[in-house]
Amino acid sequence: METENLVYNTDELEAPQWLNADFLAKVLKEYEGDSAITIKNYKITPATVRGDHYASVMFRAEVDYVQTGRSTTKSMIIKTMPEEDGSKKELLQETHIFETEIGVYSEVIPRMEKILRAVGDNTVLGAKYLYYSLSPRKVIVFEDLVTVGYNVLRQRLPTMEEAKMTYLKLAKWHAVSYKLLQE
Repeated sequence: METENLVYNTDELEAPQWLNADFLAKVLKEYEGDSAITIKNYKITPATVRGDHYASVMFRAEVDYVQTGRSTTKSMIIKTMPEEDGSKKELLQETHIFETEIGVYSEVIPRMEKILRAVGDNTVLGAKYLYYSLSPRKVIVFEDLVTVGYNVLRQRLPTMEEAKMTYLKLAKWHAVSYKLLQE
């Protein structure tokens, strides 16, 4: 446990009680539009290492479930407000950061990607959100991008090709957001 305290944020070492099979089933049922989904097994771990993010509390959930008689696995990233008292919780309570982020993922990015699709561009601008709620707690659930081949560069600089891909995606983001702003 002492080594984990050096690697992970301490408030992400243990998932809150509400982050359980019932919550995960609710997320999957809503996302999949299937009220018959049942959770077989799940594992909750910290989503990132210390220093990868600063304000929220993030967990990775690997969930085995049954849908229409078929076993399926999905990995999700769950981002929520800190529950432990302290500066992180105080800072976030005074902001509208979750409301803003929910708006970006549920409204802005889909509009931007729709504009790109209209001109034949299939660029994905961000992780797909699977679920969000502001009450009884602020939480956003995303697809886990690690499972589709993304990773965080920690031990090396990006290659020239990786840097070009990043700048190309950023350029598209700026172009489409400028178009939206003008409209």
